[in-house]
Amino acid sequence: SGNANGSDAAFAIGGSARPELVHLHLPWSSYNAEQVVAGNVLHDALDEQLMQLAKSAHPVWSHLRQGSKKLMTRNASIVQTSHVVVAFQKSEGSGGTAHSLRVASALGRPVIRVQPDSKPEATISSIEAALSLTN
Repeated sequence: SGNANGSDAAFAIGGSARPELVHLHLPWSSYNAEQVVAGNVLHDALDEQLMQLAKSAHPVWSHLRQGSKKLMTRNASIVQTSHVVVAFQKSEGSGGTAHSLRVASALGRPVIRVQPDSKPEATISSIEAALSLTN
């Protein structure tokens, strides 16, 4: 998870019974620190190789401010360490989720797009099917 407000935080809360299974990729150490639970695994997403990956997947990298570049590098960190990318995308084309999907494509990661009205059983089946392809 990227530890952002919204679905990232909801998924982390869902893992609160086993906080050691919740991996948080942080763009900077204090990012939404109040949401970090003792036992969570923290990943420092500030790595030059990850930044180059993030840059390659962003159409206007040079226009981004430093904080936004760190957020996009955090996205690349999440995708790089994932076997399957599950995306809850509100709209097509722009934003952090769209950037993550471009990184996933560059790395050849399977992507599951979950629509807001998706039934949980269908989502779970899609994830299980994608994971079976990665084994």
